[in-house]
Amino acid sequence: MAVNDSTNVSGTLSDNNSNGTDLFKGQVTINPGGTWDFSGNDSPEFRGGLKYNGASFNSGAGIYEFTTNNQDLSGSNQIVFDASIDVNTITLKIKQISGVKSTGALTSTGGNWVNDVNSILRYDKVSPVNTIMGGNLDASANGNTVIYGGSGTQKISPNSDYYNLILKVPEPNQAFRISTFCMI
Repeated sequence: MAVNDSTNVSGTLSDNNSNGTDLFKGQVTINPGGTWDFSGNDSPEFRGGLKYNGASFNSGAGIYEFTTNNQDLSGSNQIVFDASIDVNTITLKIKQISGVKSTGALTSTGGNWVNDVNSILRYDKVSPVNTIMGGNLDASANGNTVIYGGSGTQKISPNSDYYNLILKVPEPNQAFRISTFCMI
C-alpha cells in the first residue's frame, strides 16, 4: 500500500500481514477513538510524520522507518513502539507531552532525534543495547525528559546534552552501574 497524501484514521487501520510495503508520504493522524494495528509485523515507512490521538496503538515488531523529509511524532497520547525505529538521514522530532516509549532498537543512518520542549522519550530496550542512536540525539530543549529504563546493559547516548535524564533500574534487586559519567 502506498498513500500519496495524508492518512486520517478514525476507525481501525489494520495490517496483519508482514508481506508487502506500507508507505505513507503524508502525515498519518490517528484520531480520538482510532486504532492503529500493525500486529502482522509489517515495516511501515513514513515521510510526513505520525500524530497519535487515538485509543489503541499496536506497532507490531516490524521496523518503523522515517525517511526523506524532516518529521514530527506528535499527538495527545503516548506512542509505544515495540518495534524498532530507524531515522534515516532526517530529523525526527518528538512534539508531544505524553511522549514516546520504545522497547525496540532506536537506530539512525545519519539522522537526528530531537526531543522538543516538554517532551518525553522513554527507552526501555531489553539488553544488549550499544547506544540509543547511530546518529544524533538532541535532548537539550527546556523541560524535556529522556528515561533509560531497559533491563541489562545500556549505554547512554554519548553525543547528547540532556535537560532531564532519568536512569531507572527495571527490577528491584538489579544493580545499576555507570562506568563513565561526565558532568560539565
